[in-house]
Amino acid sequence: MLFGKDRGYPRGNPIADRPDVSEAEKISEVFNRIENCATPVIAAFSGVVLNEGFELALAAHFRVCTSTTRFGQNYISLGSIPCFGGTQRLPRLTGAKSALEILLNAQIFSASQAKSIGLVDYVSQDDLKADTIQFIESVVAESGPRPTRNMVSGVTDPKKYQAQMAEAKKLVEPVGLPAARALVECVQAAQIMPLETGLNVERSLYAEYEESDEAVSLRYLMTVERRLARRSGQAVQVASVLVVGADVIDAGLCVSLLDAGLWVTTVERSGNLAGNLGERVYQIYDQAFGRSRMSPALRSARLGHFEIIDDVPARGEFDVIVDPGWLPVEHLAKFLERLPASAGSPDVLLSARLGDELDELSHALTKPLRLLDVTLTSLLTSQKQSRFFHQRHMICRPFYVYKTFSTR
Repeated sequence: MLFGKDRGYPRGNPIADRPDVSEAEKISEVFNRIENCATPVIAAFSGVVLNEGFELALAAHFRVCTSTTRFGQNYISLGSIPCFGGTQRLPRLTGAKSALEILLNAQIFSASQAKSIGLVDYVSQDDLKADTIQFIESVVAESGPRPTRNMVSGVTDPKKYQAQMAEAKKLVEPVGLPAARALVECVQAAQIMPLETGLNVERSLYAEYEESDEAVSLRYLMTVERRLARRSGQAVQVASVLVVGADVIDAGLCVSLLDAGLWVTTVERSGNLAGNLGERVYQIYDQAFGRSRMSPALRSARLGHFEIIDDVPARGEFDVIVDPGWLPVEHLAKFLERLPASAGSPDVLLSARLGDELDELSHALTKPLRLLDVTLTSLLTSQKQSRFFHQRHMICRPFYVYKTFSTR
């Protein structure tokens, strides 16, 4: 029996402990030895079964958990994929649809849900260890080992499996995160390839995308958010946002801010791009409405909070100014200096710039900048927007919030 501690099965630091390909191959071989063991192996767990612990549980022959156990695979939230067989064993147990939902949504799910999709064999309502022993005596003793590699419950209907894969490919195609497409490719390999070949595919794609720009940015963003969460800082109450120097690529940013319930004004980066930005924002909401994901009233309300201008706004009562980082520093500094004074405005600048560019901007302004304990994703989370910002629209650049001490 494989038991975890009270907090759950072992799981590594998703930022610091991700292995290279050779390490992943060695650990995967340990999981293979567990799966190929001649003696039945039962994974019994409570607490949270996440990522590496989740993959370890998949390598066992049977799985037992408490009613309060929670499960999840959230590699995708960091732009990565499993590398210990998670994409190969999971669909063999649950089928393509459930496996893809778990891998792509990065959501935590309950023991009852795990039981309903075939991931868990028995849910203990009382004493986990005693119930596991009883399960062994009543079920395992008669059936013997049951390697996951030999499980076919998830792939018994090839046509249905392929139809679900085709639907998944359409859903992830417009998403700008390479790991999402890699997960779909891996789950498809689970149906048509032997386990060993599928594991090689998984590790190959893991190596390809683990150091992608998206993965590096998302890990960096999580590091920043964790550090800031440990610090106390001044809360920023936000209702209106000014986005300076926006390009068409910032349509996702504008939509995320609008979906967070904020009033959004954007200043065009250049005349010919402004129309494209506005068209793209309207297109996103039109598509949501066309797919019945948004009512006409909600679409109108969101777009009613959106405005594009071509110069310094006449009013200055914006709570936050967002700098996506496209404008030259000297142009941005001049723009900020020209903003009208507004009594009561917190004068918060939230910028994507780092290092030398940020120092240059600070020196160019007549007002000093001070770091506040919040990032744009945290800002949206505070508006009940969850992690929609960088997962749905894949805007992976980290933003930081600075407070200016107004001298006006």
